[in-house]
Amino acid sequence: MSIADVRAAALRFVLEREGVRFDAAGHVIDSGANERPDDPGGLTVFGIAINRHPELTRAQLLAMTYPEAAAFWIGKYWTPVRGDELAALAPWLAFVLFDTAGPHGAGGAVKLLQRAIGFKGDQVDGGFGPVTLAAVRAALARDARDLAVELMAQRILFDVQAPAWPGNGRGWTRRTLALMLAAGVP
Repeated sequence: MSIADVRAAALRFVLEREGVRFDAAGHVIDSGANERPDDPGGLTVFGIAINRHPELTRAQLLAMTYPEAAAFWIGKYWTPVRGDELAALAPWLAFVLFDTAGPHGAGGAVKLLQRAIGFKGDQVDGGFGPVTLAAVRAALARDARDLAVELMAQRILFDVQAPAWPGNGRGWTRRTLALMLAAGVP
């Protein structure tokens, strides 16, 4: 699978989990726009929540097209977690980290990865620099399955601490398990 294929599959997975619907040919038929009173994100279109992105106005979000949303997701979440580099190393890891970056932010996703590879204290800084990349390479060489399990565990352990866990925990856990299957986690 090429890097572009991994990126496209990861984006589609994320958007489908955010309520975006596609037809059989892969065209968007519903942006998943919603504004649920129990969602602190507020108005959400293409999985982009207005309350998490103050740089967007309500009108901009409502007028957003699929290509604009895809560019937004790639720019905000795929690129900062070094998705292309990870897709070349371990496609499943790029897929998982991208999906994790949506709800946790890119830095938050990297922190979960850093904990999964054994970083402690100040080492867990959310920055994806050469030290983190070298540690990821070593962890993959040692035992990719162990890294996958630990990363999923870190994500769930983080999620259960969220105030919204009681109402959303089941859905978040289902998404994490579906992610493992869709990404081809070893």
